Amino acid sequence: MRFAIHAEVTDETFARLRHGRAATGQIFLTIGQQHFPAERWDDFVLALLGAWISNALLFEGFVVEIENRFMDGPWSFRVRREPGAAALTVMGLRGGEVTTPTVQVPVRRYFALLRGAAKSVLNDLRAGGVSEGVDVDD
Repeated sequence: MRFAIHAEVTDETFARLRHGRAATGQIFLTIGQQHFPAERWDDFVLALLGAWISNALLFEGFVVEIENRFMDGPWSFRVRREPGAAALTVMGLRGGEVTTPTVQVPVRRYFALLRGAAKSVLNDLRAGGVSEGVDVDD
């Protein structure tokens, strides 16, 4: 089954930053054939990616299940790793109830997808003239 992380800045992202507001952008997952929570979901893209990356690093320890929340609404996705397993189990949730197919994602691919999404967003911000000193983590 398919799994992808989509994250991008928009014109709205730059407008918000110019006015000293928190950076939002499009961020959503593809789980199986579903866009989760919805295609082109608008949320705090940088804050979410930062939190999701921090959570993923916990898999190096004893944590075997993490719930990554979206900031707007009751949406989250659960990532589970059995100790020593080479793949993660991922599923989308709304208010704690599973709403997507459950997919298996190789651990290395999951980390690569997170890294790629974060790198893409940061590169777009730099290309759009956002300086390193601007607080984009709200």
